[in-house]
Amino acid sequence: DGYELLEVTNKEDNLRSKRKKIIINSVNFATCFIDPQHEGRIRYPCDPDRLLHGLDLARKGSNVFISSEAFAKMDEEGVAMLENYLSHWSDVTIILFYRRYYEWLPSLFNHENKRWYRDESKWGENIVDFLEENSETYHSYYVWSLLQRLRRKFDEKNIILMDFHDKSTRGPEETLFCNIPNATEMCNAARSSKEENLNPSVNLDYFDLAYGAKKEGMVSMSGTKKTTKLLKAIEKYHNTNLTG
Repeated sequence: DGYELLEVTNKEDNLRSKRKKIIINSVNFATCFIDPQHEGRIRYPCDPDRLLHGLDLARKGSNVFISSEAFAKMDEEGVAMLENYLSHWSDVTIILFYRRYYEWLPSLFNHENKRWYRDESKWGENIVDFLEENSETYHSYYVWSLLQRLRRKFDEKNIILMDFHDKSTRGPEETLFCNIPNATEMCNAARSSKEENLNPSVNLDYFDLAYGAKKEGMVSMSGTKKTTKLLKAIEKYHNTNLTG
């Protein structure tokens, strides 16, 4: 297609490989525009080489495609830095996806906690704690908050809002690639390939129950194996005794 990535994909790459490269290449680019002390930037350090490679592509007159959820963590200063960086291209389009707020919040909690939920030593909050303690911070990541920050620096005509819930397509990937110019190959691939989520959610319902039990002093355990055993026991009891 008519876009460059921050690292080159091969013609032999299938859609899954290209999607992985887009994710990997973009996150360490996007974090360059968020606060250096932000947990997201500490976890995924800014890679200056990606910034320089992007500027090299701009000098060549190439179109660049960048996609990362990390952009949502930009504050006003980060948006200003992004505006300055993107000024090296004559034509810039920013695409955001709208997702219902009370569907997005549980998804955010899942994303932040799924990687360690089997490690009891790291249990520190359930979804209620998560929302109560971080509501202001996470609200600033939501699409409407980000949109307001972007509108203060970028022309309205350069910002496109797409619907995450669009039922006329197979999902956000098709919605994106089939509605931007010069992305025919990716559009066709999104329409024809088996639908696959590279970042699937994990069921944390039983973790929530176990966390509550631990908080009330009803259970005590340590170690991943014992934690996994407890979660499986709760799931088994629920499925055996509490479901029809």
